[in-house]
Amino acid sequence: MKAPSAPLRAGFTLLESIIALAMIGAVAGACLQVRAQGLAGRQRLTVRQRTDRAIDTILRLAQSGLLVGGQPERNEQGQTTRITWTGEHLGEPFTCERERISVANPIENAGDESFPGTITMWKWTVEIRGEVAEVFTPVRGAR
Repeated sequence: MKAPSAPLRAGFTLLESIIALAMIGAVAGACLQVRAQGLAGRQRLTVRQRTDRAIDTILRLAQSGLLVGGQPERNEQGQTTRITWTGEHLGEPFTCERERISVANPIENAGDESFPGTITMWKWTVEIRGEVAEVFTPVRGAR
């Protein structure tokens, strides 16, 4: 005589279904979190790019002489040593400053008769949206 065989199962048990749904939910939650982080990163990058473009625009306007209302400071010889501009760019307040500085000459043989030991540079500083950028350009005709 044969022993009765176990009946064939045709579906999933309730426990198997709950485990499968929990796993799908965990994967979906992880995917949504990665997506949210990507969107936040893209937003931060967009804000940073806007700030960089604003700094570049303000700097170019100042260097080309198109910013008005600068407050100059002069030394005893009457040379302008610093100019400060304040204003708004696209609704954001900014400060731009140009300062005359002397730096060591980067040329190797500086200090002999053909090359001065120091050179005069303009130090441009732009501040907008809490970000600060500095750029250095030579002063034309200065030694």
